Amino acid sequence: MRRKKFDAELDKACDPETREAVKLWVRRNWQVFAEDWEKYKADLLLKREGIPVAYAEVEMRSWGGSKCPYKTIHIAERKEKLLKNNLPTLMFALNDDLRYGYMCIAERILNCNKVEVKNKYVAQNEYFYDVPIEYFRYIQLR
Repeated sequence: MRRKKFDAELDKACDPETREAVKLWVRRNWQVFAEDWEKYKADLLLKREGIPVAYAEVEMRSWGGSKCPYKTIHIAERKEKLLKNNLPTLMFALNDDLRYGYMCIAERILNCNKVEVKNKYVAQNEYFYDVPIEYFRYIQLR
């Protein structure tokens, strides 16, 4: 099994904006405060009245338009360790203009089948959870 190596430039280009979009959304919709969490762990720690209630992992996706054009969303198997926490963990997959996205509870993701997906970063032997789009909640961020 192969895994995409961490790309600091890609992370720097996408991650801060994506985190901020989710922070604003959870604050506005759930009255939950989100803060950056520890390095090498889920992206965000969600708190209500100062008490941790959940974690969130966030990703920017490259589909254009408001809706994901695919029947499934692939979540890299290498993220498994980020989705297993002592509190509920949410996965957010946002489109590239950060206006729309999808959210799913990690438990549903971890129960899905894994499939090999050839991609521009790893040509073979990288596996992803193949998560039906119906498992996700569609959200509008702004």
